[in-house]
Amino acid sequence: GLSAESLIDKAVALECVGGTYGGAQTPSRFMCLVLKLLQLQPEHEIIVEYIKQDDFKYLRLLGATYLRLTAAPKQIYTYLEPLLADSRKVRIVHTDGTYELGFVDAVVDDLLCKEDGGIGVGMPRMPKRWQLEEVDILEKQSPVGRVSLIDEDLRELIAEREADAVAAEAPAKKPAAPPQEGDGRPRLNFLKRPKTTTNASATAPQEPPPSAKHIMNDIAIANEQRAKLGLAPLKGADDWLERAGDS
Repeated sequence: GLSAESLIDKAVALECVGGTYGGAQTPSRFMCLVLKLLQLQPEHEIIVEYIKQDDFKYLRLLGATYLRLTAAPKQIYTYLEPLLADSRKVRIVHTDGTYELGFVDAVVDDLLCKEDGGIGVGMPRMPKRWQLEEVDILEKQSPVGRVSLIDEDLRELIAEREADAVAAEAPAKKPAAPPQEGDGRPRLNFLKRPKTTTNASATAPQEPPPSAKHIMNDIAIANEQRAKLGLAPLKGADDWLERAGDS
């Protein structure tokens, strides 16, 4: 038959944790091993080793369940509360035969807080922690109470998001405005008209186009012929030639 030592191999091969399931309320393999431990009644040190080892999560939960059923309240809180830092995943079988993904710390929390231990098995009544603290059986905890690593991560995440929200709400630092001319009042730059620059080439006399030179030569030749014939020069031609010559 099984002994407390040989039972370890069976516990390592477990694939879920739970009580009874299905219409016939068949006991799970986990519950069968719990009943076998109740029959064997191993020494307290062996159960403590089940709980303290961290290689096999179902063996740890098996020892925690047996301790919850048989030990005194002080021993239960002393050995089970450190397991609230174990966030490994486990499979849980419910009474209707369905499976659910859970965590070691959540299963241990049910063992400490629920009357059925979260596995559908009636657990011995146990005083609340604060009651044991008042009679100095347990040391008082911090005001936050028992906190698992998941809760610690959640608080850190909330703190980071609050810090990001405060940083986002803080007004952005505005750049310093450039110094204004005049009386120090701001100027509307878009109302300023661009300064017109005087182009020297625009005021300088321009060279007449090549066609004008031909006209000037033709007029000069015509007036020479008219002077030889005793005729008056072309009307307005002298002024035009004088202006063209000056240019």
